[in-house]
Amino acid sequence: MSLKKKALTFLAQNPRVKFPLKDLARHLKVKGKEEYHDLRTLIEDLDRRGVVSLDDRGRIGYVAERAGGQEEKKRTRRVIGQLFMTKRDFGFVRLEETGDEIFVGAKFLRNALHGDTVAVVPFAHPVTRHRGRDEKTREGEIVEIVKRGITTLTGTLEQARHFFFVVPDDERIARDIYVAREDAMHAKHGDKVVVQLHPWEDEHVNPEGTVVEVLGPAGDARVEVMSVARTFNLPLSFPQEAVREAEQLPGTLSEEDLRDRLDYRKRVTITIDPEDAKDFDDAV
Repeated sequence: MSLKKKALTFLAQNPRVKFPLKDLARHLKVKGKEEYHDLRTLIEDLDRRGVVSLDDRGRIGYVAERAGGQEEKKRTRRVIGQLFMTKRDFGFVRLEETGDEIFVGAKFLRNALHGDTVAVVPFAHPVTRHRGRDEKTREGEIVEIVKRGITTLTGTLEQARHFFFVVPDDERIARDIYVAREDAMHAKHGDKVVVQLHPWEDEHVNPEGTVVEVLGPAGDARVEVMSVARTFNLPLSFPQEAVREAEQLPGTLSEEDLRDRLDYRKRVTITIDPEDAKDFDDAV
């Protein structure tokens, strides 16, 4: 019988009694520092999940609830917000109603990605020691993906022996995206691509996707600009209305244009901007 099952069975048989951790360890015949540490960790986890309770003296008691009570408890405690990941292995959920933030450690992210709208259940007590978490910030776990924040992303296609995968440009997306050979649009190893994400439910495997656009080889200046534009949904061309207006502009300057301005067009000017720059403003 596992330590968890032994502990819950014993506590359930004594629902009116609260036990100090040392007494509980003695009843369960826990031996050695390592097993005692495992018991302490187990009780902290069960307390966080509401299966047991700890009073102000640290004594442990069993929480008796009807079937389904734990899930109901989670539903009533959960709050909705948007997940903002860091470049490391944790994130923060910014709550819709208050703007407050809840810290979410790596093992409590489930299958959430940066930008997702999620349901999060705050913990009664912090359970993660992390330098990225302010001690005053609440901690919690994500229990549901309410809405995906992104459906496509850009990245570099890498080739393994039997499959491809895309390494996202956005470092806040910690998972590589698996791509089947038939879904790679004939892209080559090292190409920048745009990948459409498939529905992803199982946190124990990486998300999968389909390449929908091949931008070109990574490192090429034009390709990198396109990649940034795709990542942030920036337009690569001007609206037709703006183009038509620009075409109507005269090709020469009038006297009115030069009024109250100094004209240095006949002066020799040196700049560190390259020949193909769109504006010359560096060290003129």
